[in-house]
Amino acid sequence: MRGQAQVERARRNHRLIDARVAKGWSQPKLAHRAKCAIGTINQAETGRRVPIELTQERIARALGVERAWLFADEAYEEAS
Repeated sequence: MRGQAQVERARRNHRLIDARVAKGWSQPKLAHRAKCAIGTINQAETGRRVPIELTQERIARALGVERAWLFADEAYEEAS
């Protein structure tokens, strides 16, 4: 179970990083666009912390993606 959780966290981290890089944005630029702290973006990308739902929504909106996809777990991916 623990290994599966780590895999899911890594997938989520890569989705966030990939979406940010696809925009050509740095972490500070995404933080500015999402109206959150740079540390929040960094912690989300490194898997140290999952942002609260409001912040997830701001990040997703700034990146132009769905929050459910960006911060998805395995259940979301299987339903898609």
